Amino acid sequence: MKAKIGITIFGSGDVDILRNSIHEDLWRDYRFFFKKAAAHAAKGHKKNKLLAQRYERAAAMSLYTFFTSVVMTWLSRLGQSEDVRSVPSLCTLYDVLMRAVFGTAAHTEFTHLRALLCRYDQNVPALLENLNEDSLQDMENSICEFLGYIEAHSDLRRFPPVETSTTGVMEELMSRL
Repeated sequence: MKAKIGITIFGSGDVDILRNSIHEDLWRDYRFFFKKAAAHAAKGHKKNKLLAQRYERAAAMSLYTFFTSVVMTWLSRLGQSEDVRSVPSLCTLYDVLMRAVFGTAAHTEFTHLRALLCRYDQNVPALLENLNEDSLQDMENSICEFLGYIEAHSDLRRFPPVETSTTGVMEELMSRL
């Protein structure tokens, strides 16, 4: 997986080099929006509630995009990307990944996650309209538990090491400082 490299050179001569994959960026986006939503909700004013809802929607979209991105990458690594060529539903992604890793899509410990994914597929606006901090936390917990389970039973990782070419560029930059 390729990574983005961000280089900041400060007036003092210090250099800050950041290296992120798209999965890491999407996860950080989700966490940023989740924290902003919680901070605005805690203030309690009407304007802050509207801002909290806006951040909750952005958090949910980032979380589901993170999930889709990770699963699509995993399916590609497993040679299963043919099964999801068009824009797939999240339920389909879940089922194809479970079949690819375990040989079956039927795993009862993740029925709640599958229900959340299907609800997202069926009516995104209704889901986004009814978000709150608790439902976002539930989505996050369900997704992380599932991804952790897959990682524990396979060699797949949501934040894989960056490619050698990216590491080479980083080493070259660091040697010139």
